[in-house]
Amino acid sequence: MSDTERAASILSGMDNLLMTIQLEIHNASLYVQASRVPEAEAMLIRAIQKSEAIGDKETIGMAHAEFAHVYLCKEELEKAESACHQAQTLLPVPHLYQAKVNRTLAGIAEARGQMEEATRRYQLASEGFKQLDEALEYDQTMHALSQVYRIQGDFERVADVLEKMRAVTHETLSKRGIAL
Repeated sequence: MSDTERAASILSGMDNLLMTIQLEIHNASLYVQASRVPEAEAMLIRAIQKSEAIGDKETIGMAHAEFAHVYLCKEELEKAESACHQAQTLLPVPHLYQAKVNRTLAGIAEARGQMEEATRRYQLASEGFKQLDEALEYDQTMHALSQVYRIQGDFERVADVLEKMRAVTHETLSKRGIAL
């Protein structure tokens, strides 16, 4: 085997390892949605350890972003906020997980009763998801924003947010050849 072939093999192996770690992070997010938080935490700890071993800051940032969501679900707001800040420093911009961090920070602000900050963060998150054509993430974020306005009794803004959500979703799906 030549040096070039060996190098290509090593790079391929690194790519496979990186994809495996990213899959673990994604699976952890699904476990959180299924209320299987302890298993999600274990997956994220392994993902961070593996990512640190290969020195991939982006993947470490992704795992911290998911950990922030785990902490938010457990109502551990300080830990959630700290994990968000760790993720923000490691992730490039724009990035799907930067938008997720903003959504988590919105949830933290909402839990603390800081509705202006929650609104600002939901708007930042929705713009990030929109920029990345992440229709489902965008819809979930806009729905959360509409709920903040609903709690405040601002039903005109609720209607505006839902209309924007519909329009952007329609546009995004149309780009993919899906007609509603």
